[in-house]
Amino acid sequence: MNAHQDVLASLDIRRVAEALGLEVHEAGACFYCRCPVTAHEHDGSRPRCQLGGEEDHLWHCHKCGQGGDAVGLVKAVRGCDAAVAFTWLRQRGFLPDRSGRAAGADRAPDGPLHELAMRRDWAVEALEALGAVEHQQNGRPAEVRFPMRDADGEVTGWRRRRADNQPFGEAGKCLTRKGDKNGLICPWPLPDPEHDPVLVVEGEADAVAALSALAGIPVAATPGANPGKDCLKYLQTLLPGRSVVLAPHPDGSGADWRNRTGRALQNVQCDVRYVPPEGGDPLGALLLKLAGERRWQGSASELLDTLEGMLEDECGPNRATKIMRGKRWPSAPHVLGARLQRLVPQLEAAGIAARRGRSGSSGRAWILEPEVLSWTCWPACESNRPTLSCSAGSYWTLGRSGISLRQTRSSGGRRRWLA
Repeated sequence: MNAHQDVLASLDIRRVAEALGLEVHEAGACFYCRCPVTAHEHDGSRPRCQLGGEEDHLWHCHKCGQGGDAVGLVKAVRGCDAAVAFTWLRQRGFLPDRSGRAAGADRAPDGPLHELAMRRDWAVEALEALGAVEHQQNGRPAEVRFPMRDADGEVTGWRRRRADNQPFGEAGKCLTRKGDKNGLICPWPLPDPEHDPVLVVEGEADAVAALSALAGIPVAATPGANPGKDCLKYLQTLLPGRSVVLAPHPDGSGADWRNRTGRALQNVQCDVRYVPPEGGDPLGALLLKLAGERRWQGSASELLDTLEGMLEDECGPNRATKIMRGKRWPSAPHVLGARLQRLVPQLEAAGIAARRGRSGSSGRAWILEPEVLSWTCWPACESNRPTLSCSAGSYWTLGRSGISLRQTRSSGGRRRWLA
């Protein structure tokens, strides 16, 4: 047994599960949570994944037989590989850090970089790869500052973030230092084309998250959703002819960012693709499927009938009935209309235009159609998907075969995958 195994064998798996946001239930002398690998019936009321027992450091699902130690639990819940799981456990104090300090030791973060990394679940190495530096002034909260660069790598200005991850008043969590000029946030020098595609994202938070999950990938960030002409010129100069994947936020401003940035890069012969939202909401997923390839027009009542038919074809009558009786499925056409209004930004981010129009027979109608884009979606990956928390209430997931996005909801201050 090596040193890591010795420490893992001494951990209380229940504490690890709670730190991962799993709801722990006590039944007699045992503790249980939902299975992190497979969704089972009654997981909410009677979960059967046991935490500890004869061996306090192990977990075991009595329904599907999956189980393991703390590293396996982190991998299952967060969809990451072992290296990222070890980093997560180390940052939470379950494992000794690289200086050899004991697991679980109460200690303050080692400076602003470590504090921000701990609070955002980032790797310190990812911050360092972007050239982030610490900035401290007496009487003011400590900051982490990110250099912004032009196409030659010269620093044009600095992006500011508080180390405690709190906002700068009403101005938000990230600011450009007063008087500075916007530029790109990226590792310098950017990796060669042999490592393509280049991931282009909105803001330094997404760049750090990407590098935390897959160290060394080529990534470049614009300072927010409105990069300005200079930033787009820097991208054109830096990435001509390269393969690029855009990762917009799932909202209207993200769609605008995708279109502007994509056109600018296409003008310099880049192979441009983008990450579409991958809906955990069954309604959103069906809408994407319905309008992903052709135009659809009809009333809310007709649309609801169409979606219910698609749902039955996709998952069978029994499962479809269960979904349609749930709270997340629209109970009537007018409810569907209200939901569509809220889903418009997500549909636009996926390359689908949704608007109200007129139809000769049905009066007021909904029109859904694919946007005319000259770049294509990047295929969602099937496995090996480390999670990246980004700043738009969503998760990027990366793997060997591609990049995808999943929406999340917040539960008790923790983010969880949608079922």
